[in-house]
Amino acid sequence: MPSRAPRFRRALLVVLLSHDGQSVLLRKPDERRAWRPLQWPVPAGHTEVKALRQWRRLHSTLPAMSRGSVTGRMSMPAETEIHLYTIVILRLMAPVQATSLTRSGSWHPIARLAETRVFPADLPLLIEGYVYGWLPDGPITLDH
Repeated sequence: MPSRAPRFRRALLVVLLSHDGQSVLLRKPDERRAWRPLQWPVPAGHTEVKALRQWRRLHSTLPAMSRGSVTGRMSMPAETEIHLYTIVILRLMAPVQATSLTRSGSWHPIARLAETRVFPADLPLLIEGYVYGWLPDGPITLDH
């Protein structure tokens, strides 16, 4: 019997930086899993840019945001599908409460992020590299 080609499931991981650039908003869905950025699906036939616009429209009551010049890319194989993530960095232009975005979220200082269990595991390096300016602009691959 021929093997089936894996399905691809695409999603954005929205890394939301505080207005001062010192903290990142992460959510924890349950006790067994790591803290992670906000996630938003990218439907078939949509680009990541269009999906990000939809996410932004859903959160239109938030302050203005600037988009970072670094984008992460990551793929994770699962049993019958491959999860493709695009990691987008957004920085708020004014303060906002974490609970206005997610009930299970909180702000985490970037300086202590490496001490926190996060998904993806390289997220602290990506954020530090962006905030402190040692990553070049453009896409960065975080594949395992």
